[in-house]
Amino acid sequence: MKHSNNLHNLRLGNNLSQSEISKHLDISQGLYCRMERGSVDPTKYLAKLSELFKVKTNEIYSGEKTINEVIYAQIPVNLPVYGMPTLDGKKINISNKFASTTERPDYLKDSPSAYSCFVVGNEMQPRFNHGELIYIDPIKKISNESEILISTFEDDQEIATLQCLISEGDDHYLCATYQSDEHIKILKKDIGRVHAVVGLRQIY
Repeated sequence: MKHSNNLHNLRLGNNLSQSEISKHLDISQGLYCRMERGSVDPTKYLAKLSELFKVKTNEIYSGEKTINEVIYAQIPVNLPVYGMPTLDGKKINISNKFASTTERPDYLKDSPSAYSCFVVGNEMQPRFNHGELIYIDPIKKISNESEILISTFEDDQEIATLQCLISEGDDHYLCATYQSDEHIKILKKDIGRVHAVVGLRQIY
């Protein structure tokens, strides 16, 4: 059963990380992530969530006009930049609150939940190179051959990689990088986010 809610937009609108919210609720980050995606009912935590976001409890569920009032009316001028390289230098740790901001491209001016992060590694060359800044739009629908940022949880940390989507199954995504012929199967139940990469800014 899908429990549609506004948690994702409320979190980004308040510049909070999943880790910060899960600590406020005294639950694991993985559980909160599933709650945000709609696979876990947030009813038990409504009081704490409404206190944290400073909204009424019914405004946490999808379909309330407050999301337009609170989020879309206050789209930040700049995009948050998330992520730090993992210790092996191959993946992106996006568990923590964003560390900086970057100018919002015109094509993302109507996407309140858009964000950016730095490319780690060269597995997606020649399209993306290590150190470049990519733009990500959670609202954009993904399809086969979409370039995506996809995350799972490792030791309660949200760890992401850049992939090209090969196909989507009922319970999994099949992905690959441009530097490998190997297809990677990632189960949906293990995923934190799957968001479309919509552009990049080269950093010199």
